[in-house]
Amino acid sequence: MESFKQEIYEFIASSGDVSFVELHDRFGERFTGEYTMFSSPNSKIVLWDDVSGEFIGAIGELMVEGKIGIRYDSEIYSLYAERGVALPYPLAKNPTRDVYAQFHWLPVIMSAK
Repeated sequence: MESFKQEIYEFIASSGDVSFVELHDRFGERFTGEYTMFSSPNSKIVLWDDVSGEFIGAIGELMVEGKIGIRYDSEIYSLYAERGVALPYPLAKNPTRDVYAQFHWLPVIMSAK
């Protein structure tokens, strides 16, 4: 996984702000899997669906190491909408407080620190 993590980091560092769509396009099968990535354990805020455990692990390690950050603002949704990609959940309107009983999607981008 260490080489995959490094590849992800190099892609994010060289690309600037990166969406999950761009990560999927770049890493294909290594990105895709049967897991859902949440904003935190036991959360109802979904960051992305159908990702691999290897991808989730790599992103988590990069965040803990302080190499990448995840950012949300009101304009990020339009980046996904322009690509015709959205998750089948309501948008999380209060992402700083996980107050949802059902899954909500928080569109985010990642960037190197």
